[in-house]
Amino acid sequence: AASSARMGTCGATASITNGSAMRLQRFISARAAGYSDMSSSAAGQTVADWDEELLLLYTYSPPDYYPSIYGYNETGFDYVPVTASTQTLDPGVGFEVYLDSDGAQTTFNNTTVINSGAPTVGDVDMSGYVTMVNDGWNLLGNPYHSNLSWDALHATTTNISTSIMFYDEVLADFITVTTGSGELIAPNQGFWVNVTGAPSFTFTEAIKSTSNSSTFRSQANGMFTLRVKNTGDTPYTSGTSFRFSTTHETEINGNLPFKKLPHPDAPALCSKSLDGKDLKINLLNSSENTLSVPLKFSAGISGIYTIV
Repeated sequence: AASSARMGTCGATASITNGSAMRLQRFISARAAGYSDMSSSAAGQTVADWDEELLLLYTYSPPDYYPSIYGYNETGFDYVPVTASTQTLDPGVGFEVYLDSDGAQTTFNNTTVINSGAPTVGDVDMSGYVTMVNDGWNLLGNPYHSNLSWDALHATTTNISTSIMFYDEVLADFITVTTGSGELIAPNQGFWVNVTGAPSFTFTEAIKSTSNSSTFRSQANGMFTLRVKNTGDTPYTSGTSFRFSTTHETEINGNLPFKKLPHPDAPALCSKSLDGKDLKINLLNSSENTLSVPLKFSAGISGIYTIV
């Protein structure tokens, strides 16, 4: 629960002998039932490998039945339901996975997920996978059985925002972190990146960290955030954040686009840019005495919503 074995930096010509016999274990701590951004660190896996340790559902028949796992297609501007255990888990690709141990959407017991197969080594080029057709958000995942440095990874990319998003099971919403924070991306950790132009994005052995922490990350972003929650039983929240600086223009500026959770009961709260875009983070000029910022809210289910 406290630490994990890791595969250190491998040479350019490294290869795995008899890799199919290897078992890569990933401990996930107990928590309230909810989403987690996940990925695979082994080649040749399918969702069936996760199905052995996790309670997963595959029926997609709205509005009554929804699956446990979603991929994301930025070009299609939508979550993609995983409806069969034969779905491949390609290294570098992330998934939103609903973790639930009792089937009642209340708790998730600590579990060790076992990835059976050859660990990913060498470069993993995702440049052709990430796109900016709509809002630029793409769901990726750590392809290695090692913590990665976001600072080191971002320094090798082109036209990728400095901010990335993770799902936080305590807030039941996405949170953002940025370069310069020393952020680590754990093994089997999925994360959202925002593309701002023609991208280049490659995972390399050089970005591996020597940390052996086993924790899926969860950390506040340090910005002023408005967040709403239904006062009923649904656990999901939604928030929009504001970053203040004297260097921003004296107007409402666009920054990170807003992204909603895949669950239909989840609310959505975002701010708006001057050109009408939905924003997760809005950049505001701190020298202004008064600023009026338009907000957009959508209820996931009927009920009373409060600011938390």
